[in-house]
Amino acid sequence: MPDPSDQHESQPRTWTDDLESYRATARLCSPVVDLVSKDHWVWRWIAWGLWLCSAGRLSRQRFLRDFATTLGPLQAYPAHWPRISRALIIHESRHTVQCERLGWLVPLVGWLGRAPRAWSGLLPMGLVYLLLPLPIFFAWGRMRLELDAENASWRIGLREGWHTPERVRQQAIAFADLVSGPEYLWSWPRTWTRRCFSRRAERTIAECSRLIQGTPPIGTTPRGE
Repeated sequence: MPDPSDQHESQPRTWTDDLESYRATARLCSPVVDLVSKDHWVWRWIAWGLWLCSAGRLSRQRFLRDFATTLGPLQAYPAHWPRISRALIIHESRHTVQCERLGWLVPLVGWLGRAPRAWSGLLPMGLVYLLLPLPIFFAWGRMRLELDAENASWRIGLREGWHTPERVRQQAIAFADLVSGPEYLWSWPRTWTRRCFSRRAERTIAECSRLIQGTPPIGTTPRGE
């Protein structure tokens, strides 16, 4: 997904300058996560494949320049980004957790530990993400996996104070539009996707508000990143 963070803040030259800090954040979700840049040829081949599948609507340059991508335990980010938001890292780390869970379905390899399980989970996750029930327009599995990952980011962000309810609501609509568009191969009809994301956002906001005890209700001004 694209990085929603504010790019105007003063940050290191590139995100790789703060790599260890980002790894530590990612490993709060899964200890097997690692972060790399999208300079490797593998990501260029993936960019070609997505360009073909989207009939040219998702350009290779945009995929390599504007999107984070997770494969098993590996998160890849454009090398030129000055920073990565914590919300995005949690989202991508949740995809690794999804791979780990589905990796249990792969005999032997999936039972060898978390890292092998995350890699082996690419097969069942790929089937769900790409083909359930159809590759485009009605890819319910893709929509649900993205919703689950985004919801993890909302939940942690609300609890830690770097998300507000209003920000979550805005992101729910914005990301629903993205998931239902060519960037995600038209996963699910836009109206339905917006409804699913908005309902989940409201439920998560309510749950997090109830969980916060002895502190002021979640307000509109987040604590600093």
